[in-house]
Amino acid sequence: MKLPLQILSILVLTIAMPTEAARLTDVADAFDVYKVGDEERIDAFDAYFDLDFSFKQSSGLISREAGARGQTSECRPGNPEGCLPVDELSFTESTSLLNVRGEFGIFRDLAMTLNVPIILSKRLSFDYADGITPQSSSIDNANASAGSTTSLFAHDLTATYKGVAPLELGLRFAGLNDERTPTGPSWLLALEWALPWTSTVYEPEVGKTQDLPVGDGIHRVRFSTALSKRVVNLGLVGIDKRIMRRGYLEPYVFLAYTLPVTAPEVAVEALQEKAGNPFGASASHSAEFFAGFEVVPVENLTTGEDFIIDVGMRTKFVSEGKNYTVITPALGELTYTSQFLDLGLHLGLHGHPIDYLRLAFQFDLGYRTEHYLTNENVGEDNTGNGQVQIDECSLSDPDQCDLLNPYFDQRVDQIGYRLLEHGRVTWAIGLTLALEL
Repeated sequence: MKLPLQILSILVLTIAMPTEAARLTDVADAFDVYKVGDEERIDAFDAYFDLDFSFKQSSGLISREAGARGQTSECRPGNPEGCLPVDELSFTESTSLLNVRGEFGIFRDLAMTLNVPIILSKRLSFDYADGITPQSSSIDNANASAGSTTSLFAHDLTATYKGVAPLELGLRFAGLNDERTPTGPSWLLALEWALPWTSTVYEPEVGKTQDLPVGDGIHRVRFSTALSKRVVNLGLVGIDKRIMRRGYLEPYVFLAYTLPVTAPEVAVEALQEKAGNPFGASASHSAEFFAGFEVVPVENLTTGEDFIIDVGMRTKFVSEGKNYTVITPALGELTYTSQFLDLGLHLGLHGHPIDYLRLAFQFDLGYRTEHYLTNENVGEDNTGNGQVQIDECSLSDPDQCDLLNPYFDQRVDQIGYRLLEHGRVTWAIGLTLALEL
């Protein structure tokens, strides 16, 4: 059965978003031999070239603890509702991203990858949450004096970003291949490295919110592994020699861990943990897991044509750390955030209408759990009295002096005044055009 190019083209232009599932365990080969039915084929060299475009939009709420509204007296055991954060702002963030990718076979099932992420446009905007007015807001309270803890930034602030993100280099190795060993799974090991030197670093400052760069000055090393296995042959595959295909269903799982390493003299000072800067902190670590299955209604190994439906779920854990956040352009600083989870579902369609050409699209829907956006430590208590007080200091023993964290912003990091993000919902669509030579 041949899937017309026109049909896939219409589908791709209708929805869209690049999907990883079909390529999770596939590696560009070189100097390899594989079987199609009873026939052996020599695969001298593979090269994949992808153009991935995606559009993502997120929206959510920012709340602030009740102390910022002078409600500390309402927070007591008999009135727990008085301790709850109050919604202050709503936000919307939209991003158009283009990934230019290449994968090149080195030897057998080992390949090198290259990815250039380009932020075509990113826009962030704020507004009051429902029920909030200039008089009741603790963000830009119309009755507050300038510089007070109840006047932070304009509620209708907007920020825009664009530019080339850090270049990504990687290696992919297929330790097992179920095309070569039908009784076993396909197993992939991958290592990716994002280089901080290839992107202009965003150095936040109050009042600068337009055409911001997208670099962060951080090496990010990502270790990942994936397993997949084509199953469900319906009693036909392998028996009827005229059927040039494998099974009809392919479940998969994917695990990854990303290690952030600050680049000295490149990243902003707040991210540099070093002598003389005891309160510099690392960006968040992250771990990812996603799983799903592909349904393969159409496949012809002789002509290279196929059509695949991909359904899956994903989860990503992000640890506490100092990060560029949704309020960084508003406050003009990086903030220390608490841990959170990103959860999501995706549906994708992809396939080869003709050999060497792959088209794909995906729709993704996600949710982010509640977490603190401002949670900086006030300092270091060296006097042992349970408080950080810089005026309690013995000149004869300076090592016992309390240390005040210069990144602690009393307006938003003080308990009772902290900002939280919650209710973030994200949807994304995108498309992929790939040449697989």
